Amino acid sequence: MTTLSLDSSTIASVSKLPVYDATGKAFDFGSLYHGEKTIVVFIRWHFFCGQYVMELAKVPQEALRQAAIRLVVIGCGDWHPIQDYCDITGYKGDMFADPSRALYQCLGLTESLERTPAGQEKRSYLAGRSFLGNLVRSIWNNRVSDNRKDR
Repeated sequence: MTTLSLDSSTIASVSKLPVYDATGKAFDFGSLYHGEKTIVVFIRWHFFCGQYVMELAKVPQEALRQAAIRLVVIGCGDWHPIQDYCDITGYKGDMFADPSRALYQCLGLTESLERTPAGQEKRSYLAGRSFLGNLVRSIWNNRVSDNRKDR
């Protein structure tokens, strides 16, 4: 997990970049966090993030409401699979897509298939599964989503 510290110039430029909801409606990134406490989680659509989003789905929505915190998930893929992705993972919160990856690039986020770095403990949402097992599960979930979209 990476925590970003951004200067005001970077925040101003990324706040204008578009993200898309599950219907394809565009929003300025800044509108997602303007005027309220917001936790923004950036994920990769495909590899391993299904398990991570399943963990986020366990966060009680009522607890977030009581704390006046909004949880937003942004993926670097197309917006079309958002609804199926939420259905598969059980995530009920706000989810958006950055298909151009402009937001990811401006923030210095990268997509990778890197395993847990040497010397670090495997993340809890990946525990009990091998690299290959996580890869197969993620590909399977993506295929299920693609098949639903084709209906």
